[in-house]
Amino acid sequence: MEKAGTLVKKKNPKIQVVTMQKATHILPLEHPQDVADIINNFLINIDHKQ
Repeated sequence: MEKAGTLVKKKNPKIQVVTMQKATHILPLEHPQDVADIINNFLINIDHKQ
């Protein structure tokens, strides 16, 4: 997954890629607070002028 994140970031340097170790496809169920914190941080820091 790290390679995919690197490729996406090259296309758009403004993109933030978050990687979590030992995560599966049910990340929101396994780590709900971590996912909520990442989403909240994104929403707080998004450029609302676009």
